[in-house]
Parts: sequence; structure tokens; C-alpha cells
Amino acid sequence: DAFVSEKIKKRVSILKERAQQSRMKSALTTSDNLNPNIPDTIPTKRVLVLDALLDGTEDLVKKERYVFFFKEWRQDLPQCTQAEHLTTRFLPLMRLAGYRTYLATDLLQTLNYILEGIIDSNANVPNGRLHCTNMLREIVLPSISFSDHNPGTIADAWEVCCRLTFQERYALYGEWFNDFYKKNVETKLLKAHTEREIKDIMRRVAKNDVRRSGRDLGKLAHSNPTIVFNIMLDQIQQMDNLATLIPDACRYLGDCAYDVLGYVLTEKWTGSQGAGKMVKKKEKDDGMPATWLRSLAVFTGMVFKKQSIDVTPLLRYVAARLRYPDSVPDLILLNEFVTKLGGIEILGSATTDDQVTAAGCADSVKSEAFLAVDVENRRANRRVLERLKESLRRNN
Repeated sequence: DAFVSEKIKKRVSILKERAQQSRMKSALTTSDNLNPNIPDTIPTKRVLVLDALLDGTEDLVKKERYVFFFKEWRQDLPQCTQAEHLTTRFLPLMRLAGYRTYLATDLLQTLNYILEGIIDSNANVPNGRLHCTNMLREIVLPSISFSDHNPGTIADAWEVCCRLTFQERYALYGEWFNDFYKKNVETKLLKAHTEREIKDIMRRVAKNDVRRSGRDLGKLAHSNPTIVFNIMLDQIQQMDNLATLIPDACRYLGDCAYDVLGYVLTEKWTGSQGAGKMVKKKEKDDGMPATWLRSLAVFTGMVFKKQSIDVTPLLRYVAARLRYPDSVPDLILLNEFVTKLGGIEILGSATTDDQVTAAGCADSVKSEAFLAVDVENRRANRRVLERLKESLRRNN
């Protein structure tokens, strides 16, 4: 109560009330009565249980309310009354549970609300952002990996992450991807299982089956987005025909997954293949951009156009790379970005005689003669351009 704002409390109260109504309707619905009257309460009987996670829950179908058999179990627990207590008192206890905290979804949800409130009132809480990033790094993000594709878990975590800076979020994603999956046998098995599933999905992607593959892709990205996008982008670099299909499959991702995609894209633009491996060459011997970079640039332009992804990662990367003398191959990223988001189509073939004749005519004839072949790119999408201008304005 000390950290959560009134706005968040009101939102939580509304969500709990609606969730309770939904459970009551589900419990009272029968084949004969599909739209039952929902009472204020359903009488339940008290049942003692040995599982502490069931304490305070209820089964409306069986009309049972569960209570942990040892009533005094809360008395000896240390109380967190200040923000630094999250690190000094709460975190040492939660390290015993580790990533298994995903089993207590109510605890994770409450923790996310507290972190959200602390970040909002950062000026009043000393080192509040530091304590919040520690909790995200050690508890929240690892729990998402084992949440069994639960979209609510990653959505709650995004409400906290979106309040952090660009650099803080990407640092968390980097540690999540590079360190967490090497900790023990269970995390290594989880990584191997996820990699096998995403590779199966990528093999099934076809032009007439993009939506079903997109749903499977979005489901996997709810739990392990860093692994999913790492394999996905590696496959795109190897098979250039996927660069035009996968952007449509990305429509079922959530806000946090889109942000993680921006992080993984930034890493792939550099040519990185992981720790201990050589960086890919961006140029061929004839000076043309490498095939992998061209495929990645096409995917980047199309996914930023078709999906509501923040374009800040690309703008920052291009702005930083143009300061170096070896940045010429990276211009293909800027080229694809501008042409796709601006609705510009570069004519691949030579100018025809009719186009030369039309060049001396009125503007209407001239524009008709030089229209792009692709109907989708004949005019810029107003919503996409507004999103681009907003990103440029926000990042100065």
C-alpha cells in the first residue's frame, strides 16, 4: 500500500472484481442454462490444505475455500516497509525459489504492481530504480521463461519495463539471453526445447499459412522471446525468402515481445554470432552488401512498416554507425527503412521509352508513369509516418 498508487489500486480492484464475476459465471453455467444470474457471493465451505500456494483461493465449482493448515505461518516473515527492503529482505528469500516463482502468479502480479509504483515515485524513493532492476533481473524475467506461454505474466512485466530507459531495458534483455539459460540443467533443457519448437515453426512457414505460423510464433514469444527471435533472425539471414513472410507472422506478438525484437535486431545488425564467434562480414568482395545483411534489411523495413514497433533502435543504430568510416554497408538498412515506411518503391529495371516520353508531360501523367509496381507501396501509410515522426520527436 505504501508504494502502489491509487490509480493502480483502482485498476487492480476492477480486474479482481471482473475476474471473480467470470469465475462465478463459469461455475454456474450449465448446458441447460448458458446465461445464469450471477449472485453477489457463492457460499463456500472451509477446507484445510497442505499447499501454502492455495491459501486464500477457492473452487467455486466444488464450493470450497482453501486455508493453509498452519495459520501462524505469516507471523515470522520479515515485513518490507521500505524500497531497499526489496533487496535486503525480500530478494534473499525469493532466491530460494528462483525462477520457480512463476508458480505463484498472484505474488508475481503484486510484485509488478509494487515495482511500477516505485518507479513512478522514483524521486521520493532513494535508489528506487536500482532495486526495481534487481528484482526484474533476478525474479521477474526468469519467471517469465517458465510461465508456460502465459501472456498475462509478460504483460505485467512490460508495465514495469516500459517505465525504464532504453539502455536499462536492453541491459536486462542481454543478461536474460546470455546468462540465464546457462545457469543449470533445467534452463539449458528449456532453451533446447524452445529452439527445437521455433525451428519447427520456421520450417512450416509458407505464403498461404502465415497466420497459423504467426499464432504459434506469438505463443512461444510469450515466454522466451530472446531465444525465439534469435533463431528466427538466423533463419531469415540464411533463407532470404522468409524476409517477406515473417513480418506478417509477427502480428500476434505483444508489446514486450516487440521491444525484445528490437534488441535482438540491434545485435544482429552488427553481424554478431554470439560470444566466441567471429563477426560476419557485411560486404562481399565486389563491394556489395552481404546476402545476410540484405535479407535482414528487407525484414527490418517490412516489420517496422507492418507492425507497431518502436523505430528507436534502428534510428539510434544508424546514427551511431554513420560516425565510422566502415559504415557504408549499413546504409542498406536506412535505404530499406525509408523506402518501406515512406511508401517509396525504387524501380529495379531501366527506364522505358514510355516513361521517358511521360517525363516531359504534366505532373499527373508523370506520376502515373513512374508509379511503383507494388500496389501496397504506392502511397505511404499515414499511421506509419505518424509513428515515425513521433519517434523522431521523442528521441530528439
